[in-house]
Amino acid sequence: MEPHPDPAPARSEPETPGGIFAAMRQWRAAANSAGKVGPTLHRRVAVELRPYLGSSAAGAVLDDVSDSSANLLSTIEPVLAGFLGARAASLLVSRIVDTLIVNN
Repeated sequence: MEPHPDPAPARSEPETPGGIFAAMRQWRAAANSAGKVGPTLHRRVAVELRPYLGSSAAGAVLDDVSDSSANLLSTIEPVLAGFLGARAASLLVSRIVDTLIVNN
């Protein structure tokens, strides 16, 4: 019987509520400066929605999205589903997340 490998080294994570909140603020600041939230993200999402909704409708849908972009996906997916169907809307939202938020 082979010995079990050593467990993975512990990651350095904030252990106090203050440390967690500090890490969250740091992440939000980095996301904001990278255009992953707020007006920059809204403009980039509008470009992605225009072929499906048109310029005016894409802008109107994004008017309901908060400045923090916290409700972005829950706002755009139902509208897209009304035009494209649930499956196509889900695929488009996944592509938007992958290209504009995760990989950018």
